[in-house]
Amino acid sequence: MRPHRGGIVLTLGIVSLIGWILLPCLGVLAPVGLVGLFTLAISAWILGTRDLRAIRAGGADASGRQILESGRLCGILATCACLLLGAYALGSTPLTVQGGSSSSNEEGQRRTKIHHARSGDQQGKPVTEFEYDEVQLPNGDWVRHGPAIRWSRAGQKLEEGGYVDGEREGPWTFWNDDGRIDPARTGYYHEGARVGDDPPADPLRSDPDR
Repeated sequence: MRPHRGGIVLTLGIVSLIGWILLPCLGVLAPVGLVGLFTLAISAWILGTRDLRAIRAGGADASGRQILESGRLCGILATCACLLLGAYALGSTPLTVQGGSSSSNEEGQRRTKIHHARSGDQQGKPVTEFEYDEVQLPNGDWVRHGPAIRWSRAGQKLEEGGYVDGEREGPWTFWNDDGRIDPARTGYYHEGARVGDDPPADPLRSDPDR
């Protein structure tokens, strides 16, 4: 008859439960801590179950039955908590990869739509977040070139303007979430930088000697 592992099982079960108190303190390392707690909890569950079966079969020391049952219970509770938290995290975290599509009108040109991650209207159709024109460079890369519009998940227009060779160019309008124009960002852009509220002066027209 082999000795029971009640002390090990109880320790694993208690640590896996107490670890939940420290989990929020881990910050960005919380997912790693969750995996560690799950490992301890499932180990307590499995070891406790095996030893209890051995006791019932007469192959292990029966004096550890109560300790094994307590440690196994802690492991079961902690395992269920880990699974529930993991399922909640997966369900509430938006995808980083967004859906999209492109349609080509002419060779070297295309219209691209980017959809909000995990979104859809009442008919289940994807909700467009960004729509813009692109051109293909000689090296094969695609860059934004032409009109572009971005919408919120609710369909509110957030920005509208144009690109030239991948940089904002010309008039751009930006809206806040409440639908009002954002004056700090709205204006005229040149090579991706805001140059003011009015279009930049044409040097050919401003120079009287030309």
